Amino acid sequence: MKISDQSYSRCLWAFTARSTANFAFALSITLSLQKSGVSDHLIAAGYAWMPLATLLLDIPMGVFADRFSYKSAVLAAVVCELAALILLLMTPFAHGL
Repeated sequence: MKISDQSYSRCLWAFTARSTANFAFALSITLSLQKSGVSDHLIAAGYAWMPLATLLLDIPMGVFADRFSYKSAVLAAVVCELAALILLLMTPFAHGL
């Protein structure tokens, strides 16, 4: 299967946009958590859990998509990602900062 230049260009553009948005979001969260007094170790631990959760949920979400639907799997993934980000944002409040 050959990928067209236009399709490749769109994928590259989407990857670049998503990577830039993720970097900007991570930087803003890190700076706000540091300003709130959260230790660097705790921030790093929060970021370390995200790829670990991705690895642990990758295969089960594939099975979920096969059993139900792709749309349901994407919706569940978005809900899980939002829950993880909310937990990360609540870190300073959980420690009374």
